[in-house]
Amino acid sequence: MRRLLLVVLALSACGREPEEAAPPKAPAVAPKPAIPVRLPGATQERIAFVRGDGLWTISSDGSDLARIVPPTLPRAAEPAWSFDRRWIAFAAATDPDASLYPRNLFVARPDGADARQVTPMPRAGLGADDGPKGIVRGRAVLVTGPDRRPLPNLRLTAYGLRRPETTDADGGFQTYLPAGGGWVKLSGVVEGKPVLAWRFAAVTEGQVTELKDVPLSPGVEDEPSAPAWCDQDRQLLYVLRHHPVDRSPGTPLSTLRRIRVDGFGDESVAAFTTGSILAGPVVRGDSAWIKMSDGTILRMDLRSKTVAESRVAGLSAPDALAVSPNGTQIATMKMDASGARALVILNRDAEVTVKEWKAGEAAPRGFDFSPDGTRIVLDQVAADGKSGLSILTIATRTLAPLVDGGSTPVWYGR
Repeated sequence: MRRLLLVVLALSACGREPEEAAPPKAPAVAPKPAIPVRLPGATQERIAFVRGDGLWTISSDGSDLARIVPPTLPRAAEPAWSFDRRWIAFAAATDPDASLYPRNLFVARPDGADARQVTPMPRAGLGADDGPKGIVRGRAVLVTGPDRRPLPNLRLTAYGLRRPETTDADGGFQTYLPAGGGWVKLSGVVEGKPVLAWRFAAVTEGQVTELKDVPLSPGVEDEPSAPAWCDQDRQLLYVLRHHPVDRSPGTPLSTLRRIRVDGFGDESVAAFTTGSILAGPVVRGDSAWIKMSDGTILRMDLRSKTVAESRVAGLSAPDALAVSPNGTQIATMKMDASGARALVILNRDAEVTVKEWKAGEAAPRGFDFSPDGTRIVLDQVAADGKSGLSILTIATRTLAPLVDGGSTPVWYGR
């Protein structure tokens, strides 16, 4: 019986299918984090412009109005964006008793921070009242033939001098400059005519620099104006306006100059003796466009400092100039005998009138192309000084108001 039980158990085992082995477990893998979808940011298009109480910016859709340069920098004007959008250059009149010019060029961040003067030759580091100084002496004279007439009671200003001084009864003066040097300016009125002279003097601490006789000539202070960024935002191109007061033949009426944003390396690019610069410069790459008082538009090669192209255009009063981001279109103003004005675009082979204003109507004094070249932001300034900004769509010739109370707008986003 026992043997029979063993046989039955063996036969039942033979009929079973073998059990399958469990598959090996896959190693645990941490789930991959979701990849965020990063959409390209919206095009930033902001417009800087002038209001009576400073410089302002606004978005091209009319939102986010903000003042960036307050009244502490008086008469701020002519804003210009750097190409990397990190700075704004502008002209302003501040601290005339410590400046060579009545107006100077400045740069600041788009929020108004880090404002600093560029012209003429500001110094970093020590303040004007700190550090070693040297003495500068001289005598102010008026040269008439062989005679030299001393000029008393002239206004004397010098770099780092916080208040003006005057020449003595014999025209003599003595002032102080920071070690290394700076400028000295003499100005005043002689026989009813303004006279002016200035010198750059190198000085050494504790020593005297003798300028001897400094002849004065008829004239008033020059003014740097119309800054435009160039050289990959390392320099400012600007116009030095010379006021024509009994100037001798061959004396420049205006000079196109270039200066590093740290205030050094100031140099002349081109001087114009037969006409003055009405509008510009506008910089695109290594070219700069300016409009002259005879209506000619010049394209300057900034590398060679020569005129690369000349084109005759009409005149307007006031006048303005803008160049498309790709440099193929030039916008400017024309005026007919009745006083009616027109904004025209000069293409390579054609001239297109985009908008017209009747005599007496508020007309543009400044404008700029949009980053895509399809629109123009412009001011419309009335005879009573009231103004506002609008955006002109070139293809449809439609004009849409942007903001009241603004002038000389410039668009960034190039």
